[in-house]
Amino acid sequence: MTAAENRWRSGRKKSDCHLKKIESCLGINKKLQNDSAASSLLTTSRGLDDLCINTHEMIKCLKSHLKICGTMIHRDLFNLYSEEFIKSFDQVCQAGELRTDFLKESPCIVDKVLLTKNYKTSCNQPFLMALNQMRETQSMDDRMDMTCCSYNKWRHCMHEKIIKECGQPAKLAMDDFVKFTSRDLANMVCPNDTFDPSSKVCQSLKAPRIDFDQMKGDNIITKYLLSQYGFLFHPT
Repeated sequence: MTAAENRWRSGRKKSDCHLKKIESCLGINKKLQNDSAASSLLTTSRGLDDLCINTHEMIKCLKSHLKICGTMIHRDLFNLYSEEFIKSFDQVCQAGELRTDFLKESPCIVDKVLLTKNYKTSCNQPFLMALNQMRETQSMDDRMDMTCCSYNKWRHCMHEKIIKECGQPAKLAMDDFVKFTSRDLANMVCPNDTFDPSSKVCQSLKAPRIDFDQMKGDNIITKYLLSQYGFLFHPT
């Protein structure tokens, strides 16, 4: 072990480096994830501002944790990604065409899609349960297939409902919102031409069983989605 590694280990307390700290960082947006908050969060300029402020605080919290508990590689990788993430996310935070177009369409999206029981049961619940059941799958390839197929199935499901209730411009506005607030990570990792829900790969996967006791999940991906994007993925 190098002298630098010894200094890093001796400079941190074991109690400071627990996953609960990461969960607390991810939970900064928790107050914004319930149904009553979803409307004001996505349909008002003040709501978007709150989302932006809390997202910056979450990144700051994670950086602080990694400064104490992460290795140099952890910190460098996180700093590289977080800089690009914030740069992308800030497109929604700043005044401009993207923000204006989204706020024009979001009242319909929220009221007629995101807050409805039909959207939650047919789009959100299968996606969240598939993520929870991913841990039962041993093969990494199968886990990737399950994650990406279920994500694209959720996205198609949301698109269909938004187009039906609010029209094509609303679907495009929502696509841009999801793209910029996630740095389009999901679409880069799970391209639709590879993981189309109607493809042989996705059709071969067993449909997830719906279990309300496990709906909120205990894996880090589900916790992140429900903390940062609870207004999109609220299960009930």
